[in-house]
Amino acid sequence: MAQIRMNSLADLERWLIKNQINYKYWGVGQSKTVENLFEEITKGESGLQNNPPVRVLSVVQVIIRQGNKVLVEKEQFLSDGRTRARSLPPSEKMHAGEGWRLGAIRCLEEELQINSVSTKILTEMCVARIKEGESVSYPGLRSSYHIFQVEALIPNLPDRDFFTNEKPDPQADQLVSKHKWGWVPFESLNVLLEKGFGKENE
Repeated sequence: MAQIRMNSLADLERWLIKNQINYKYWGVGQSKTVENLFEEITKGESGLQNNPPVRVLSVVQVIIRQGNKVLVEKEQFLSDGRTRARSLPPSEKMHAGEGWRLGAIRCLEEELQINSVSTKILTEMCVARIKEGESVSYPGLRSSYHIFQVEALIPNLPDRDFFTNEKPDPQADQLVSKHKWGWVPFESLNVLLEKGFGKENE
């Protein structure tokens, strides 16, 4: 199904109102603003479809193991002072036309500040699994996630919790300022992924 063209923030607001999606309370708690949604549509990170109204996006998740543990983002610190609980592996919305390998490398560069030279992508083939549900970021708006799970080898990461700053994007407002990372047992990963469904990155 073709995605809807949104030429302005006003177009997006009219579409949300037409589909009875109340965005007036977005931007509080764990949610983002309608301006954030318009920005990600403009950047090609997501799109909207009709009948039924749904937000469509592709997400790459990078699995980094250390023995029997896996790295997860415990919290995001937002530029406006809010925090968002995460408990998800490094994750990033993919750009339009971007392959999963390049998306994984960009995710590691932007969130963990790891140079691609230090990154070894272990996954050779990757097929998206599709999940649908309501987004934590945009309550009331159903989202369809095409999730690419990629395993990577990253040497010399800290053994304990650590922080990284979000790489600045000169073409967009800085929503996330800092990330908190830590290790959890690998066997708990699937439970965390189910609990964290809908908490897509940024």
